[in-house]
Amino acid sequence: MQSRLRKLFFFLQIIMFPAFSFSQGEENIWYFSCYSGLDFNGGAPVSISNSFMGASNCTVSLSDSLGQILFYSNGQQVYNRFHTMMPNGTNLSGNPNVRQPVFAMPTLYDDSSFYIFTVDINNYPYPTPSQGLRYSIINLRFDGGKGDVEPGLKNIPIPYAEDAYQTVFGTRSDNNKDAWIVVRKQNESNYFASYKVTSSGISMVPVLSESLVTLHQNFYGTYFLKISPDGKKLACICADGIELCSFNNATGAITPLFVFYPPVIIGGIIYGSESLEFSVDSKYLYVSNNCYLEGCAPKIYQYDATLTDSAQFKQSEILIGTLSSLTGLELGPDNKIYISRTNKDSIGVIANPSLPGSLCGFQSNAIGLENDVMGIGLPKFIRKYKAYIHYDNECINDSIHFSGDIWPPADSIRW
Repeated sequence: MQSRLRKLFFFLQIIMFPAFSFSQGEENIWYFSCYSGLDFNGGAPVSISNSFMGASNCTVSLSDSLGQILFYSNGQQVYNRFHTMMPNGTNLSGNPNVRQPVFAMPTLYDDSSFYIFTVDINNYPYPTPSQGLRYSIINLRFDGGKGDVEPGLKNIPIPYAEDAYQTVFGTRSDNNKDAWIVVRKQNESNYFASYKVTSSGISMVPVLSESLVTLHQNFYGTYFLKISPDGKKLACICADGIELCSFNNATGAITPLFVFYPPVIIGGIIYGSESLEFSVDSKYLYVSNNCYLEGCAPKIYQYDATLTDSAQFKQSEILIGTLSSLTGLELGPDNKIYISRTNKDSIGVIANPSLPGSLCGFQSNAIGLENDVMGIGLPKFIRKYKAYIHYDNECINDSIHFSGDIWPPADSIRW
């Protein structure tokens, strides 16, 4: 009997794995830059150009489980699925001039409502202070089913994050249902702030974690932050390098490990990094740098993110590509990492980012676009699903009853 059950569950694992190894359509349409986009619904991404949104940095672009676009935003305007600006979708508090001005995710209490989190630029010195971390609610039932920002639920400030700007990111919690929204407090601060999102709403009391880097008012501070797909690692770019941390997706606590620098030093000056991304198995971290000087080309490096010793981590550094313009990195629904480049009409790719060195399959010109990319930002998504199969009855020659515990809820289940 035990042998039979083991064979049965091995078979179930085989047939279930492909269904949950990729997203279920929610990440299949990307709108970014100036009217550019990618459509992953056919498997291999193809260029689309039906967007009316201008953006130079990271955007959000959410679809339903069938891969049909619901809305997209640059942090300042929100467009519906018909590519029309929502009636109340203007003047959100995100600043499109920062690297990560916006992040979006479904609310956990209504399948037609979504959070949009926004951050501003560092407006020091005053008199125009930054707006900090804020949220708005999009309800897809509004405006005749086309969707709109709910009146009275727009640009709501989140306590203790008034000094958070430049970057906002999120990940699922350890139960794969709740979520964490993470920002970096920046005005003379050395703290991260994590806010838990549950079916009850947003916790207004953050989990504060001390960083190794103190950020000052007259600097841009941290301007790019990523959490690995397994929810266990966090990396952020700041003026003093890249800080690698452990992330506890059960508690929201962040534990800094060390700060490191990609090797771009000219005339004794360290030139900073521009974008980050993890491989889907969270094993490798990819970093793109910026370099504006003549004769200094931007590069992409790979690091072994399983290493927690700073010296060993730095020794794992491998140059995997050199480009002609600044670059942004984003993991696609097909588990490849896509590379945007300023003033170029094509997208690059790292085809096998879970493999070391040259085996990762770097290509600088993989997908042609109909328009030049005017920035380096690509859409950001909240990831991770859960799919648990429960059963009862272990008797031979009797029925076994299966049930699914799946989040987000499946449209249909076939056994």
